[in-house]
Amino acid sequence: MSTTTHSRHVGLPLILLLLTLVVLLWSGIKPTDRLTWIMEVMPVLIALPILLVTAQRFPLTPLLYILIFLHAVLLMVGGHYT
Repeated sequence: MSTTTHSRHVGLPLILLLLTLVVLLWSGIKPTDRLTWIMEVMPVLIALPILLVTAQRFPLTPLLYILIFLHAVLLMVGGHYT
């Protein structure tokens, strides 16, 4: 694997992590119902540390990182407005 390809694979999860944290912060500001928000974002709060801890040993494909990010955004936006 070339250095450019490797840096691209490392950069994408980092960008998605930062975007996830931004959306999480936004969704936690004045949600419709705080308890519902907590229940909706709990899978994200559980999966995020697991993905961070296991990223080196079990790297996922860029497509999978994108799909996980999109699902997390869906949960966080739903938690904000539900």
